[in-house]
Amino acid sequence: MPRGRWRSPPTTRTAPARIAGLAHNGHRSPEADADVTLYRPDRDLARMFALPAKVFKAGVLLAENGQGITLAAT
Repeated sequence: MPRGRWRSPPTTRTAPARIAGLAHNGHRSPEADADVTLYRPDRDLARMFALPAKVFKAGVLLAENGQGITLAAT
């Protein structure tokens, strides 16, 4: 794998989406929803997962550093 690129294991994205019946989630392809959560590495996993660095839904940034983002009306 090229340096600087990290790929999550399929079980962390594919299995939960499949179990929930979310056909457009859990994979990276043109027809997939762009729902992504980014975390800062921390040895304390509870702390790491409690405060995501960024949360994207359908490709739109919704939260950063634990704070919701105000979306402009379209």
